[in-house]
Amino acid sequence: MEPGPAPLLLARALAIEPRPAVLLLGTGARLVWPSPEMRAAAAAAGVALEAMDSRAAARTWNVLLQEGRQVAALLL
Repeated sequence: MEPGPAPLLLARALAIEPRPAVLLLGTGARLVWPSPEMRAAAAAAGVALEAMDSRAAARTWNVLLQEGRQVAALLL
């Protein structure tokens, strides 16, 4: 992923309590893969980081929330 607000937003999302089990990363109109550093930071925190375009992330967030899952979304 290109440098920008994503690493700062990831750090803030990982500070949420209770920590989400799944963090959806909406990357705008098209999928942009997160950097290895971002994936490693999420994995080290025990959070599944799932990247997708922002529309798909919003739909997925709704489904996971309806299932009662601990989920958060970063929509860029």
